[in-house]
Amino acid sequence: MTSMPILSWGSSPPEDLRKAYAEDRAAIRDTCHPDVVQTKLDTITGASLRFDPPGASGTKILYFHGGGWVAGSPDTHVTLCSWMAATTGRTILSVPYTLCPEAKFPSQYHQAAQALDDFLRTEPQAIVMGDSAGGAMALWAEAGAVHRDRVAAVVSLYGAFGAVGTDSMATFGPESGGLDDASVLGMYARLGCDAGQGIAQAAAAKGAPGLLVTAGTDPLGDDHAWLQSQKPDRSFENITIPDRPHAFLQMAGTDEVARDAMQQISDWLLKTAA
Repeated sequence: MTSMPILSWGSSPPEDLRKAYAEDRAAIRDTCHPDVVQTKLDTITGASLRFDPPGASGTKILYFHGGGWVAGSPDTHVTLCSWMAATTGRTILSVPYTLCPEAKFPSQYHQAAQALDDFLRTEPQAIVMGDSAGGAMALWAEAGAVHRDRVAAVVSLYGAFGAVGTDSMATFGPESGGLDDASVLGMYARLGCDAGQGIAQAAAAKGAPGLLVTAGTDPLGDDHAWLQSQKPDRSFENITIPDRPHAFLQMAGTDEVARDAMQQISDWLLKTAA
């Protein structure tokens, strides 16, 4: 990413993680897509951000931010969401949720479903999307929503689903700057999901068409395969972007590869969710 100091997602104090994460994302705020209008509004889960590209059309996207369930907010994902809105041509609503360790699983599961049902009060359908921890939130939202039959598609961007002891973790974790095996295990324990138990399992066994976008040099790169092994009856398509680390889509304002990945996501949505 940018200049975020090396901290552990599992053991560093939450206030330190939140401060560093917010500062890291603020440093790239000026690379937001210039033509996308950002609007602050309150939703059922708190202070949210809406992103409207010029001539927005199609099913709107409900977005859940990443940050290891311990950090992040809609404000930390303005660059990613602005470019995703511009590339897909769709309005995005990015919503918050209560972080851990102040709240533990399944609180986030229930909040995700609550946010989706609230979104569907005024929308006929929804695309649900999220990155990292937010990838799991997107699947949880669909699983727990009263109106889950109105989810047109679910998209996980390098999602965290509780896989441990994986090849990707062994290969890329030691040099990842805070996503090593011990840190990720600590992150899951802080959430209340020891050894990652319960995260993938909470996703629905069957549901809307899904897209899983994996970063090629991500310690969590095997998590999507783990999710699919737990949900053999679900229809998932996969996109892998070689030579890119976890959270690479945050750099869409300066990285052509990230923008190309977003175009692939947009193309998939166009054929999947009108």
